Amino acid sequence: MAERVLVTGADGFIGSWVVDAFATAGYSVLGLDIRSPADRRNPRSDGEYVVCDLRDGDIEGVIQRFRPNLISHHAAQASVPGSVKNPVGDAMLNIVGSLRLMDAARRHGVRKIIYAASGGSTYGVPRYLPIDEAHPLDPVSPYAVSKHTVEHYLRAYQFLYGMAFTSLRYANVYGPRQDPHGEAGVIAIFSRRMLGEGDPIINGDGLDDRDYVFVGDVAEANVAAATRGDNECVNIGSGVGTNVVAIFERLRVLTGYRGARIHGPPRAGDVPSVRLDPARAAEVLAWSPRTTFEEGTERTVAWFRDRVRAPIPR
Repeated sequence: MAERVLVTGADGFIGSWVVDAFATAGYSVLGLDIRSPADRRNPRSDGEYVVCDLRDGDIEGVIQRFRPNLISHHAAQASVPGSVKNPVGDAMLNIVGSLRLMDAARRHGVRKIIYAASGGSTYGVPRYLPIDEAHPLDPVSPYAVSKHTVEHYLRAYQFLYGMAFTSLRYANVYGPRQDPHGEAGVIAIFSRRMLGEGDPIINGDGLDDRDYVFVGDVAEANVAAATRGDNECVNIGSGVGTNVVAIFERLRVLTGYRGARIHGPPRAGDVPSVRLDPARAAEVLAWSPRTTFEEGTERTVAWFRDRVRAPIPR
């Protein structure tokens, strides 16, 4: 019998890719999200789907009925600026919601939780690059604090109740299906704007490097963690730094955008250059990123172009 995996945040950008990856790998998948079926952004034609708010919904009943062996936990408040504006709301979903999920999971025999952590913010201001898992943890935004706090609970639950975990510390994830109207996701935001929605704005000087990893590779890391990397915190990134000015120029070529670069103020809560060392993931998960930045941005722009029906530049 196929193992059963519950994916929280299943209608979100990363979560929807994780659902696809587990289904392709032969797992029985239940997607969980706060959005009603009528409001879904990334619906699948197959697979089960349930609506539940982890803060106050009947997550116990969901787990009792579906009986998952695994949980891939992606439901979250995912905006750094949003966490700065509303730290309590951020903590209610990212900490309290996660804890309610974990407690229901341990009471109903869930074998393992795969957790979507934040490698791009949890380490804080880098003391060296690339950042490995031994780097000191010094989160400087409420979002980073809440995401890292859950890792402590995961370790406690493993010690007390024997429920395994793997925490995947993501770099900046990008690709098709990303929301171009949110506060995060510069590649999605710039792609959509350059294809006709308006001029993109670079926060600050745009010269700080970030580590960008393609969403399809991230989804495969979740599948790898189903059978490997128990009780590990692992960086999921490319190990390559790219600044926003370089992203702007790359997307300008792909979209045919002819506007000038426009700079705005820096974002509150952002940290300087971040580049993750993915060597540990290769060792314990047998995972490494396969999609180059060139290929990933090309696929992303093509996806957005198809949806806005913009003409291909000559």
